[in-house]
Amino acid sequence: MDEVVADPGRPAAVAAKPPAVRQPGPRPGPTCLCGAVNDSAAEVVAAVFDRAAQRDPGRRRPWVVLADGDRRRSDSVRAETRHRTS
Repeated sequence: MDEVVADPGRPAAVAAKPPAVRQPGPRPGPTCLCGAVNDSAAEVVAAVFDRAAQRDPGRRRPWVVLADGDRRRSDSVRAETRHRTS
């Protein structure tokens, strides 16, 4: 999980010639990486959703899930999403 704060730049500033001194861009917030050898994909996905719920209990921000192409993992994410939104 990552948190990135958007840079409120203007389109003209983005398209303009770059400044002589590069300004620092947005920095990611706390990051959480997880995985397991002994747990099932469904258990890992549920733990990730639990962590996301702790960080955003009111669900005030959009949640995005990035996963590889493993069918079981994708199915687990969809199932957990249905479970938590029903």
